[in-house]
Amino acid sequence: MTRLTWSGSYTLADVRTKHLGIVCDKCQRKGRLLTAKLIADFGAGRKLPDLLADITERAGCEKHRADKIYDRCQAHYDKDSIIRD
Repeated sequence: MTRLTWSGSYTLADVRTKHLGIVCDKCQRKGRLLTAKLIADFGAGRKLPDLLADITERAGCEKHRADKIYDRCQAHYDKDSIIRD
């Protein structure tokens, strides 16, 4: 059974799929990353919202830290990369 962290976020340890899909509606980019590689790089306890920011920054997203909220990156996890119990 998966458990939320005290902050209410799932972590990489909760991901039950081989790949974690990420999609950005704003820039039309999408991709899949190996969950095992993400755990090796960031640790199993990495919170998924924080991980998404890490991944977009690492990918060179210019919108990652935009000043205006409506200009920011719109990356999100693909619906098929959900947490499963």
